[in-house]
Amino acid sequence: MRRLIVEVDAAEFARLSGDRSIQKMESLEVLNFLKEDPEEFITICRLKLKDEWTSIMEAFNEAGSDVQILNHDREGRYTALFRGRPHQNPQFREFLSVGGYLSTPLEIKNGKARVTFLGGYKEVRSLLAMIRKMRVRYKIVQLVEANSSRSSPLDCLTDRQRRVITSAYELGYYDVPKKINTTGLAEKLGIRGSTLAMHRIKAEHRLLAEILKDSQN
Repeated sequence: MRRLIVEVDAAEFARLSGDRSIQKMESLEVLNFLKEDPEEFITICRLKLKDEWTSIMEAFNEAGSDVQILNHDREGRYTALFRGRPHQNPQFREFLSVGGYLSTPLEIKNGKARVTFLGGYKEVRSLLAMIRKMRVRYKIVQLVEANSSRSSPLDCLTDRQRRVITSAYELGYYDVPKKINTTGLAEKLGIRGSTLAMHRIKAEHRLLAEILKDSQN
């Protein structure tokens, strides 16, 4: 397994990813990839928009992503959960076809994007060939052997918290609009609504604390 970190202009990264919303960001930091496959990607990111009068919902309306705001601080930075479908993006679909996967750190600041990719020798070569094919100028910041196991943020939860949070996600509690409310979810799991709410809130707090802790190390 190899870890490749490449740096490109933020505008080039927007073209490579096919995501025009990137052009509206002053800075972006992916804190964690919760899911990443050809059908769906889910990430938690910290970002700041160039125009402070533009809402995050407006900025990502064209990107086809569902956005759930987790925090908005006084300096205008959002922490949010993003969910989208890669197959809507031909460039991203081509990226996924080479194998391997994106990892952290992945960030945009000062007009530059740094992207981390994990894969074997073949996947790394294929990715660089694809970037050259798309005529994107890049700089290799790091290329090293990486003995990395992709642990899940869910590992920090108790069994009951994990069951509640994964069931909530799978049954549409976090969809916009919600497909199920707390009462319906509690009935599905056979527990009281107050008990479910307690485990869900504790799970959300632990997940966010774990992700933010990792991003600061």
